Amino acid sequence: MLCILTLGLYFLIQSLIDPQSKEFHTLDKALKSWAPIFEIFQNSSAKLIIHPSETIQLSHNTTENWGSNIKDFPEYTALFFSTYSVLVKNTTNYDILYVKSEMEYNVTVNMTLEIEYMDRLHSSKIDRLVVHSKIRNPVNAKVCKMNGRGYWDIKTQSCYCHYNTVKVCIIVNDSLDIVDWYKNGCDGKGYYIQDMITWRTNNPYTNLSYPIIIEVRGESDPLVFASQNDLIEFSQSSKDYTILGAVLISISTLILSIPFSWLYCQKRKLRYSEMSSEPRYKDSI
Repeated sequence: MLCILTLGLYFLIQSLIDPQSKEFHTLDKALKSWAPIFEIFQNSSAKLIIHPSETIQLSHNTTENWGSNIKDFPEYTALFFSTYSVLVKNTTNYDILYVKSEMEYNVTVNMTLEIEYMDRLHSSKIDRLVVHSKIRNPVNAKVCKMNGRGYWDIKTQSCYCHYNTVKVCIIVNDSLDIVDWYKNGCDGKGYYIQDMITWRTNNPYTNLSYPIIIEVRGESDPLVFASQNDLIEFSQSSKDYTILGAVLISISTLILSIPFSWLYCQKRKLRYSEMSSEPRYKDSI
């Protein structure tokens, strides 16, 4: 019960500190530095060249709704390049890079990102972009077979699963060149996201011609800034903290009052019992 009371007091203190306002203030600074880069993105065009000669045009995307459901969220206009395209086609050159053994590998492609702004072409190479992986899954044979999506290799006594890349996010700096640390990705967790697919044999997976979401974002993009600084999820508002604190304190006070009320009633009952048991004397004449 004291824990609930303490938690309620903590929420009331948080309402006074108001961490959400501080987070919005930090983000607002990033939004100001994003404004000139937004203009550059708006007046630029971009494309990917998959080696040897496949070209994929990227489109402007403004559909980001991050923060739209939060009250008092700083005004933010999203803009980035994106496409939903197949990276590996019949004429595409791709490489197989083994990871730890011949049983584990990545299928990769080499490509070039070209962004044109004010008649100037900014070109950056992306080598060995991962589009597919075969990775050892650290589970036993029973789990591997029950899962039904991997292959149990008797020789190595290991479970191997295949993963398709479903999304790639590349970051460019304010000069429209890919940053050196692009492999950290837009969220700091890696530049590509993969989903496990069903493949229960040891035969090579050959269906590599599937579409992938590709995004190219600016280093000053507020969403990238927020992802790198743990600001994607915001704290509760001061009002929400006040309500939570008041509710928890009220509940804890109500519950704590029950044993005190019981003790009070017991003492009253005992006192009444003692008064009832006292002998009564009649006045003598």
